[in-house]
Amino acid sequence: MSNVLFLVLAMTVVPQVPLLSTGVHSQTLQRAGAPPIHYAISIPPGYSPSARVPLVLALHFAADPTDAGKDVLEILVRPALSDLGAIIVAPAASQLTS
Repeated sequence: MSNVLFLVLAMTVVPQVPLLSTGVHSQTLQRAGAPPIHYAISIPPGYSPSARVPLVLALHFAADPTDAGKDVLEILVRPALSDLGAIIVAPAASQLTS
């Protein structure tokens, strides 16, 4: 959970975050001393950085730690929420170790 919060804060506070075009993008958040966080982000059509839009975190559990977020976003979440005009972020599921 703290990884997701950090991801959201990094995306809204850090000025080095690239401006992405409309569509679905696979991204990686590099962290010093910690594993990277892979995530997919969907930018709605007509998005403008100066406009306020909703942010949806699409949390899920999936076996593939790198691309599952993109798959869940493209197949399920984005089609269901397309009318909302939101930026949608789907972090990849972390691998659990015993």
